[in-house]
Amino acid sequence: MDCIKQILKRDLKEGERDNSLFILYNLLLQNKNSKEYARKILEKKNRTMAKPLPGIELEKIDQKDYHYGCSGIRRKLLSIRCEKCTYRFRGGQLGEKNILVKSLRILPE
Repeated sequence: MDCIKQILKRDLKEGERDNSLFILYNLLLQNKNSKEYARKILEKKNRTMAKPLPGIELEKIDQKDYHYGCSGIRRKLLSIRCEKCTYRFRGGQLGEKNILVKSLRILPE
């Protein structure tokens, strides 16, 4: 969720628009949003940018394969600040919201 918020708040410039919108769309899907809703958010974000992506480029975003984890997102979007993320190690300790802790809870006893 923190990555989504950071992308939505940022005024995306040329050179980062395509990757940012592509990752935004797929993060919305990963967070159990419908394709229709993710598409609406994508289009709304595109309209708010100083230089929006042309319609043809925007149409291609949901047609590419997505395979980024947190480290891949950080490599593609240098503006993402992971210290804002609640799903990471803080101070060397596992927090309640850390993705590893959440995954361990769903393992069968």
